[in-house]
Amino acid sequence: MLQVPVETFLGHIAGHLPSGKVLQVMKILHGSDLYLACACAQGETRALQAFEQHVLRRVPARLGRLSPNIVEESVQWVRKRLLVGSAHAPPRIAGYGGRGPLLTWVAIIAARIAGDLAGMHGRQRPVAEQRVGSPWTG
Repeated sequence: MLQVPVETFLGHIAGHLPSGKVLQVMKILHGSDLYLACACAQGETRALQAFEQHVLRRVPARLGRLSPNIVEESVQWVRKRLLVGSAHAPPRIAGYGGRGPLLTWVAIIAARIAGDLAGMHGRQRPVAEQRVGSPWTG
């Protein structure tokens, strides 16, 4: 069982409630997903394991027909972008507001990353096509 201090979780929820619409948002809030995201943002080991097992593991199926390499790379980027903070900012998973399922939120981020990666890979010419003096070799 995850153990985030009540004060920490309430502060996390409060940070995601828009003024004047608290009751409307509370009715649609995905509380367990928000709790998991809060625990992940705190670096809780069991939360990170649960996120991996219940969310990240299901993302590849939502990315459609992309190459396995792009799917794997996309999931790696999702991990880095969402779960790694910096000295100046918490992990981006702290930005999840709970207004929709966490899996959907993560899958959208992964799809955007996958699209960027697929575009980058599509613009690169295969090594066999590169020639000395071409714009691709600099």
